[in-house]
Amino acid sequence: MSATDDFFDERTDQSEVKSRIVLKFFASWSKVIVQQAKKFGKRPRLAYVDLFAGPGRYVDGAQSTPLMIMQHALETPDLAENLVTTFNDMDEDHAASLEAALRALPDFKKLKTEPLFFSDRVDNKIEELFEKANLVPTFSFIDPFGYKGLTIRLIRALAKDWGSDCVFFFNYSRINSAITNDSFRPHMEALFGIERLGRMRVAVGKMKPWERVEYTLEMVAEVLKEQGFGFSLAFRFKNESGTRTTHALIYVTKHPLGFAIMKQIMAKESSTAPHGVPSYIYCPADAAAPPQLEFVNPIEKLANELFFRMAGTRTTVGDLIKREEPTTRFLEKNYRDAIIHLELNGRLVADPPLGVRRRGTCGPNVVLTFSCDAGA
Repeated sequence: MSATDDFFDERTDQSEVKSRIVLKFFASWSKVIVQQAKKFGKRPRLAYVDLFAGPGRYVDGAQSTPLMIMQHALETPDLAENLVTTFNDMDEDHAASLEAALRALPDFKKLKTEPLFFSDRVDNKIEELFEKANLVPTFSFIDPFGYKGLTIRLIRALAKDWGSDCVFFFNYSRINSAITNDSFRPHMEALFGIERLGRMRVAVGKMKPWERVEYTLEMVAEVLKEQGFGFSLAFRFKNESGTRTTHALIYVTKHPLGFAIMKQIMAKESSTAPHGVPSYIYCPADAAAPPQLEFVNPIEKLANELFFRMAGTRTTVGDLIKREEPTTRFLEKNYRDAIIHLELNGRLVADPPLGVRRRGTCGPNVVLTFSCDAGA
């Protein structure tokens, strides 16, 4: 029995959250692409690619991600008219099941271009194919059961062209054990690079489990940045008890607008948001657990970091947020809360001040003068 034989028996909460994130982003991304094309009087051509698509439905009847994507496309006239889709799964039974499920969707014939279905191994030939192709704006989802087939070359090939973004499933549990295992070294080198993997193999042996998670995800972000993707965001999933990270969903883009959209989506799917700051983590145990005492206030931490960068300067709230927020995991509201925290503690002067502004507000035109004293 293979590891995937019972994977599609029943849809887990984690799988539902993962699919919901992908669907919500696809809906927002495709809307932006269509609007941009129409703005210049062009046909809004766009594509969706899923190279590890799985079957159409779980055994319990729940829809898989491809069905959810196609259902949305059928309900959106611009997508039914202009979307091109490609679905692949190496398991021929899964590929056949998916095709049957998609064709059984009501109004399937509304699609001007029928989906393409393949049952191929994702290897260097697939990577080369996408490298050479000049892609229309494409949203791709890479969701291997383990990590075979997930390479930095594939991610780069799928997201290299204008308007093209990628989300990939990062199986931390398996990758964590594979980093220092010589048997899996070629796979890890294809993901992290030879030199970086060498450094990682030395570093992780000295780390505690939670440090190892953070470090590994930082290395992924570093790899992506080197490939020209200035924006990436990881959404982590924990096991049922909440004791360890099992996997992550990682978003990759070159455009700050895509990053801003995905940040809002992942923020809303977070299990917790201490002091209003999203955790970007889904943990099944959080729903049943009482609120935990927070020893570190993330707003205070953000405020301190902001102050030390801005000490002695003058700017507006709008300009500060526009410059700072797009590249971080914090939301615009978090920055406003941090600014008010600094104002209350005398570390900046706002014009108009709190006594004049409506309580708890901090509009874009408020002028901020930060103290010069880092010890204020």
